[in-house]
Amino acid sequence: MSDQPRWRLRRARVQRAWGYGQAVEQIARTAATKGIPPELLDLDESQLKRWENGKTTPRKLSIWLLAETYGLPPKQLDLPPLDVPVSSPASSPTVQPAASTAVPCADAPNRLDSAGPDERDVKRRQFLTAAAALVAEGALGDQLTLNLADTPAVTPAPTVPVDALSIRDTTRAFRDLDNRLGGGSGLVMVTDYLDRTVQPLLRQTHDTTAGRELFSASAELAQLAGWMAYDSQQHDIARRYLERALQYATAAGDLAYCAELLAGMSHQAIHLGQLREALDLALAAQGSAARVELPALQAESFVMEAHSHACSGNAKACARAIHHAEHVFDRAGSVPEPEWLRYFDGAYLAAKLAHCFRDLGQWHHAEHFAHNALAMNASLVRAKTFNTALLATTYVSHDRDQACAVGMEAISLASRLQSGRSVQYIRDLETRLTTRYARDPVVAGFSERVYAAFATA
Repeated sequence: MSDQPRWRLRRARVQRAWGYGQAVEQIARTAATKGIPPELLDLDESQLKRWENGKTTPRKLSIWLLAETYGLPPKQLDLPPLDVPVSSPASSPTVQPAASTAVPCADAPNRLDSAGPDERDVKRRQFLTAAAALVAEGALGDQLTLNLADTPAVTPAPTVPVDALSIRDTTRAFRDLDNRLGGGSGLVMVTDYLDRTVQPLLRQTHDTTAGRELFSASAELAQLAGWMAYDSQQHDIARRYLERALQYATAAGDLAYCAELLAGMSHQAIHLGQLREALDLALAAQGSAARVELPALQAESFVMEAHSHACSGNAKACARAIHHAEHVFDRAGSVPEPEWLRYFDGAYLAAKLAHCFRDLGQWHHAEHFAHNALAMNASLVRAKTFNTALLATTYVSHDRDQACAVGMEAISLASRLQSGRSVQYIRDLETRLTTRYARDPVVAGFSERVYAAFATA
């Protein structure tokens, strides 16, 4: 504590003719435009007075928001400097009223949903830039002491003892359901548990250790919600929860899980054809993964870079990233891995490489790795469906009968799932077959089987 008044911080507020309440509202609006949820703020009128009087020092996230709101670098507000660029008033986005602060349910509108596509993209990039800056400057876990007493929330579930361990146990059960039956099997249950049972806990005050554990567990749950929505082809909802998971992981100080989430967001961006964003996210994941000794995590971030290059047709850059992925993966298993990373084994890596070679049109390599991918853990039923359809796709160019036969296996697997992505894999296979073998009776029979299985999907 400095106990020295911050005159320039006070002057910035007074010059704008803002009372303390108005200043707090403006800072909250700045946070909303940056995609930062209210539960990560530590701000009220009393807190702002303490900052101006020099009684306490804002956390790094709050310093950044103050600087953004006033359009001045921290030094000109008598605040500690940050290695994060501050927008000038001319370049700052127009401040909009803060939207509802409740964590949205699966069918609830998000504060970005009412914006146009361009505005949503700008806000997403602003949020990701802010998150990356916080990670890079070591601000992880800096905003743990929360003041959320006045933040509205969805109606909480009946009170039951809940802690980080029980959240992880519940997440594990939901993840098993997701892997066996697809994202549509439990998305509503997961989001309801997150919104009504877990979120209220984040509105309570926790000591540093308990707070970090709670945010870390909540990040894994929010990631699962995002992944299930992604699998159900509900992409706006998926992005919302994946970004929320990144916010929670940042608050928890969990650099490794931040890297995992950035890689997952790259995965979704590739699926949506947003290749520039996919590459940016993959490189951000690499930057975080490089700071933790987890070879499988580094391999994952490199292979996401490789896949984005493959989709762009850049075979040379793809090969370089694959080389890095295989090189670091050789060290996997040399250090203990967190439970959430254990899925990334040799078969999972093979599946990602098969996708790269498929998108480059290198069918011999794609077939080789797709075969290896089928050795994946038997509990990952949805992944087996993807990989079976992927293998069938590698046969299209030279073996119609094998492509249809393996494709039938994929249809059988997918028909037991509630997975939009599984259906998309099979429809992609059908499109490739009908394009190459127009009016072929065998392919026509395969198309009829696809229609019969997924006419309503």
